[in-house]
Amino acid sequence: MEYNELAQAHEDGDPIAAQWGILVHDGVFAGHGSLTREIYANERLRALFPFYSMGMLRLSTDHTSRQAGEIRISPLRSGGYRVESTVSGSGTRVESMDRIAEAAVAFLDAL
Repeated sequence: MEYNELAQAHEDGDPIAAQWGILVHDGVFAGHGSLTREIYANERLRALFPFYSMGMLRLSTDHTSRQAGEIRISPLRSGGYRVESTVSGSGTRVESMDRIAEAAVAFLDAL
């Protein structure tokens, strides 16, 4: 059994901050660095648990429940990003990186 930084953060009661630290500073996620930093810079989005899965950044209201609401941000092959809410089922296309956080925050009230 291995014990890692995230496991310790769960024990300490702050897994969200630890997970952000891992995503922002770990070289494994370097290919997603710009997106991660853009979302991390927004205080309201930084309160959500972030993780990458299936090529998208997922921001969860409760990382212990698969039924919890998420905001999902997916890079598009044609450029830009798709930002969507799993609660409302709605989404929007965002063309530039500097508009992603604004689009994601718009879905927060529905979570």
